[in-house]
Amino acid sequence: MTYSDRVASAIDPTLVLTQHRIAILTLLGRGARGPDVAQALGIGIDAVHEQVADLRRRFGARSTAELVRLAIHHGFIDASGPGHATNRE
Repeated sequence: MTYSDRVASAIDPTLVLTQHRIAILTLLGRGARGPDVAQALGIGIDAVHEQVADLRRRFGARSTAELVRLAIHHGFIDASGPGHATNRE
């Protein structure tokens, strides 16, 4: 079992994210960088960095790319195309 497999299986199945956090994940999944996310959501870049760091901690991801992959794997965002976020609230 790879590190990513262990992380994917260790995520709390009751994890609930706000629509705001899902929006951040969706933008990251589309390839947006921190400043792009901040502008799109009307928040500061520091807030984006803090929220991405928190999401990485909650998902156990070592990188933003791994965070996005895990978010897709667990159904928080949909990889089928732009604008296809899921709602697990």
